[in-house]
Amino acid sequence: LMVCMESLSTQLSESRSDLILARICDSTALDGRHINFPGSSDGSTALYTSTADSYGNINLVTTNALEDYSDIKAAALKLKKMKRKDGGFIVVRPRVLLCPAELEETAWTILNSIYCPTTGGATANPMIANPYGPNGIWGNNRPVIIAHPQVETFAGANSTWFLGDPTRQFFERQLWAPEIMARLNGADPMRDIVGAWVGSYCSDVGALSNKYFVKCTA
Repeated sequence: LMVCMESLSTQLSESRSDLILARICDSTALDGRHINFPGSSDGSTALYTSTADSYGNINLVTTNALEDYSDIKAAALKLKKMKRKDGGFIVVRPRVLLCPAELEETAWTILNSIYCPTTGGATANPMIANPYGPNGIWGNNRPVIIAHPQVETFAGANSTWFLGDPTRQFFERQLWAPEIMARLNGADPMRDIVGAWVGSYCSDVGALSNKYFVKCTA
């Protein structure tokens, strides 16, 4: 029984992780539709686009492979220029750098080097301070690196990465069966393996906005 429960818990964790990653990457692989966000509630419109909206916001940076600090700069600049509907600028501090497993070491090198690293084809002077390193603009508040092999699957390439604050853009909604809630008697559903398993298939991830997370492609 314990082996079965452990297996069930593992499958729950993996299926929930896949759902969240697929939606954040705006993949249509799971059910043939894009993530729902303001302006697109039917899943027919891509979340990330290199075409500026009416406020000048762009959340897709093409030809921006993660090679050195200049690529971080290009993505961060898009976040800095995001605007609200009233034309005012949104303060977006990048909290997460999401990438495929292949880019984990590159991301770590860029964000942890005191001097500008030359991790790719770009030329940089190693004596120039790295603006995105430990002593740089973000200091100890540098983005957390989340590297996951499924990012390649859902983003469509092992060179695609993301930067921003996903907690301000995405949300998870779960629907729980009344009989499960009654059985839990007010307890956290995620602490009940069977209940969480059922709930995981009645949940989805949506986007509250398209201004807090930027996608970058090579």
